[in-house]
Amino acid sequence: MKSKYNLSFYLLCLFGFILTCIGIYFIVFRPQLLPEDIRFMGINEVQDQSFRNLASPWLKQVFRVLGGYIITSGVLFIFIAFKSFRKFEVWSWFTALFAGITSIGIMTAINFKIGSDFKWWLLLLSLIWISSLILNLYEKTNDQHNQGEKL
Repeated sequence: MKSKYNLSFYLLCLFGFILTCIGIYFIVFRPQLLPEDIRFMGINEVQDQSFRNLASPWLKQVFRVLGGYIITSGVLFIFIAFKSFRKFEVWSWFTALFAGITSIGIMTAINFKIGSDFKWWLLLLSLIWISSLILNLYEKTNDQHNQGEKL
């Protein structure tokens, strides 16, 4: 098989890069509570302030850990794209599928369930991931067809 950089490769790298940026946001910039968190919990201003005083130090650490995992996922998606995805190695496709379902898939589903303000952005990110997988299958089929014509 040819080892080339194709559109599915670039999409998977873009997906990994965006995940990495989201992870950095969670570690460095994400506030402990977003307005959507307060809406979801249904608490008033007094309860909000009380909750912030109690939970803020803990939530800061939780989001640092979560951000680290998101960065790791992004880096691993980029690694898969460079090492084997562009070579159409089957294991890399299934790894990207499973890892995507258990990362961005679950995150997107939960954000829709809770009515998050970010649900559509996460869906768009999920579509980049899914597109890379579908395109990779197409590119593999097309590459095999072209290999057959050369014989």
